[in-house]
Amino acid sequence: MIFFLTFLPQFINPLEIENPGPFFLLGFTFTLIGTVWYLGLSFFASLFSQKLQSNPNFNVWLNKISGFIFILMAFSIILS
Repeated sequence: MIFFLTFLPQFINPLEIENPGPFFLLGFTFTLIGTVWYLGLSFFASLFSQKLQSNPNFNVWLNKISGFIFILMAFSIILS
């Protein structure tokens, strides 16, 4: 709420600054665009996740890479 009250007035006609209509319109537009974006992102992330999980080689490589990262973190702790 504070975001809309501080950020959106620069996009509203100064003559209509007292009217709450433009604030609601811009807030609704922001919410709608954000919702569509996150729904699309979730949908494609789930498709990507299903593709990766169905590949048996992916799990092997994921375990090797994460193990290597843990070893690097251990060395960085030892050297610090």
